[in-house]
Amino acid sequence: MYVVLSMVLIIVGGVMIGNPRLFYDITESWKHNRSVEPSDWYLFHTRLGGVFFLVVGVVGVVIRFFFLLMVFREEKKAANAETPSVFAASFCCGAILFRKVFSNPHKIQDKRYLHILHGVL
Repeated sequence: MYVVLSMVLIIVGGVMIGNPRLFYDITESWKHNRSVEPSDWYLFHTRLGGVFFLVVGVVGVVIRFFFLLMVFREEKKAANAETPSVFAASFCCGAILFRKVFSNPHKIQDKRYLHILHGVL
C-alpha cells in the first residue's frame, strides 16, 4: 500500500515539476470564469511542491525496500542460527545414546534403548 502511495506521489511530483501549467489547469483553472494564466510565483511554488512530493515518494519507496531487505536478512539469520543448533542437539543426543547402548552390550536387549536409537538414527 505504501509503495502505491509513494508511486502516486512520484507521478504527481513529476507532473508538478515538469509541467506546472498542466497542474494549474487541473487544479485551479476551473475556479475562474475568464482565462487567467498562472503567475511566476505560482509556477515556482508548484515546482517546489513537486520537488517535495518527488522526494517524499522516493524516500517512501527506498525505506520500504530497505525494510523488506532488513526483514529478509533477519529471517535468513534466524534460519541459519537455528539449523546448526538443532543439528548439534540431535547429533549429541544420538552420540550419547550410541555410547550408552554399545558400552553395555547386555542393555541392547532392552527394547527401550533400541527404540530410542532407531528413532534418532
